[in-house]
Amino acid sequence: MTFIPSDQLLNDPVRVNVLANDKEHIARVLIGQDDHTEEVYSAVVTLISQPQLPAGTLELMFGIVVYDPELSEPEWINDGEATKRFLKDEDRVAVLECICSMAVEVARAADPSVITFVTSVPYLPQKALTKYGYICKALRGVGYFGGRGNEYLGSHVWMLEKRQG
Repeated sequence: MTFIPSDQLLNDPVRVNVLANDKEHIARVLIGQDDHTEEVYSAVVTLISQPQLPAGTLELMFGIVVYDPELSEPEWINDGEATKRFLKDEDRVAVLECICSMAVEVARAADPSVITFVTSVPYLPQKALTKYGYICKALRGVGYFGGRGNEYLGSHVWMLEKRQG
């Protein structure tokens, strides 16, 4: 099993197209494939409205979709541990940079007043929380401020508000 990064992942900057409807803005970028299993890997970032959130607040979610031609359903991975089976350290850095670029483009397209996101896996070690900090930093670059709030039942919450003016 060998992960081969896509040309798109290796581009600087990554080209991101955002698809949207009235509930969701989503970006999907091909990040690579496996030269033995023919699995195809895509990074996905979405900003989505949730019924429990106030108007103007969207939840950011991100992960990797693995398409295996042998299976009928793609696999959604939002746990960094699970990506270790195909992403090496140098590939992980490139994928995180891609996800940060995607988060910026999705935020620009959706233009919410508040962005929130929550760790999908509870009780993550500090090292695993680092990627969320990079995403926050990228979003600060396009006018959002805020950061991590309190931990609740092992999950961490981030809230960023768009600066006015």
